[in-house]
Amino acid sequence: ANLVPGVRPVGEFGGLTVSSFDGSRASIGGGAPSTNNYMVDGVAAENFASGGIQITLSPDATEEFRVITRNPSAEFGRTGGGVVNIVSRAGTNTITGSLFEFVRNRQLNANNFFANSTGTPRAPFIFNQYGATLGGPVKRDRTFFFFNWERVNQRTLARTFRTVPTARQRQGDFTETLDAAGRRIVVYDPLTTRPDPARPGRYLRDPFQGNLIPSSRVSPVARAVTAYYPQPNQPGVRFTQSQNYYAQGSAPIDKNVYGIRLDHNLSAARRIFGRYTYDNTFRGAANFYGNIAEITTSDLPFKRNSAVLNYTETLSPALLLEARAGLNRYFTPRITRSFGFDVSQLGLPAALNTQIQVPSFPRFNVGDMDAIGAPADDQLVQANDSWTSAAAVTWIRGAHNLKAGAEGRLYRANNSQVGGQVFTLGFTRGFTQGADPIVASQTAGFGYASFLLGNPASGEINRTPTITYQMPHLALFLQDDWKLTPRLTLNLGLRWEYEGAITDRFNAISNFDP
Repeated sequence: ANLVPGVRPVGEFGGLTVSSFDGSRASIGGGAPSTNNYMVDGVAAENFASGGIQITLSPDATEEFRVITRNPSAEFGRTGGGVVNIVSRAGTNTITGSLFEFVRNRQLNANNFFANSTGTPRAPFIFNQYGATLGGPVKRDRTFFFFNWERVNQRTLARTFRTVPTARQRQGDFTETLDAAGRRIVVYDPLTTRPDPARPGRYLRDPFQGNLIPSSRVSPVARAVTAYYPQPNQPGVRFTQSQNYYAQGSAPIDKNVYGIRLDHNLSAARRIFGRYTYDNTFRGAANFYGNIAEITTSDLPFKRNSAVLNYTETLSPALLLEARAGLNRYFTPRITRSFGFDVSQLGLPAALNTQIQVPSFPRFNVGDMDAIGAPADDQLVQANDSWTSAAAVTWIRGAHNLKAGAEGRLYRANNSQVGGQVFTLGFTRGFTQGADPIVASQTAGFGYASFLLGNPASGEINRTPTITYQMPHLALFLQDDWKLTPRLTLNLGLRWEYEGAITDRFNAISNFDP
């Protein structure tokens, strides 16, 4: 059970690596048929789009964790690696329950070896995992329940050093802007660019008088964006004053898992059970700028739903029927922290609001400074579903244990994430370097000076269509475990599979089939 990526220690087995509890990135392979087949109570728990397992059960709600690494029966397919099936725990005639808590913090943790060697104290860290289970009869010998709840709270301190404009630079004063050797960086006026009479085909520029950009030349947009940069709070690196802003913030992770399973004996020969599991994980992101122009990704929630309904019937002493249907859903609705921002507040044309796919604070990549504005791929609404229906009949006849059945799966992937930046402008030293404007120098031109003048060197607006992929999977199988002698058994199996093509439900993709 400790190998289940609920929140317990990370485990490795059979070439598989189970990711940690926050679900930020599964590292156990994709959902393609060339990788591994993950199931929870026999229902597909992987998806070709999200990669790896979409949902697992809490360790205390897990009855069995089965890993088949080679020679699986014909019942299992859609894999080029292993088969992993997690089986949920059921209630019994006896009322049972449990309480648990697992704690880690700075006082209990050992310090990092390198931190010890430099005298750096242990970083703040709080990890609490606690929960409870309760199972028993609703009606003895007929109906049973099993409930589990699990909660995780993790608090870590994220830290960063960044480079932000100094008070003088914000006013267009670059008299104290130096390179790493202590030499002044000269800022040139792009409006003075002219042909060099001494060198045909080359050009010249004049520096701003006193290395000062006049207030009348400062772009209103640049002035508005600069207001979102925090003030320096550190002296920074000698001469350059880079890394002059230090910030720290909490990066919380909160996780709640609820699960309920009900078993009912319809008769001595017929049984049914249903299970529902809900996993709500929140991964917070530190906001180092303290406003909507922060450049790190926004808070990311993970909402996972898992449901299964299973029916078994003993048709005769030698014939057993089993059928199941279920769904595993992985949902990540991350909304960028500046969602709904009106770019006209910065002095940009209001018409841009209709051209930007996700209304948000633009990204400004400013040379010689840290960037400001919404990060790439920040807006993410992803919902991946894995539907499964299956039925099988087991027939015991003499030395033969025959099992035949069918399975159907439908995988769906819905994703509205914008690829790259929604709207970005880039500023380099190019527009303020000189005297020859096409010759770079350590002591000529400054990215933030080009930004103040409102002269971007690059820009882009990305639009990405929302995808609604789906892919069907069908299979038929026949398995015969033939016991020739008490010491020799032949496992004979035949399986047919159909893996459908990936299509878009609303015709939003194109491809060429040669």
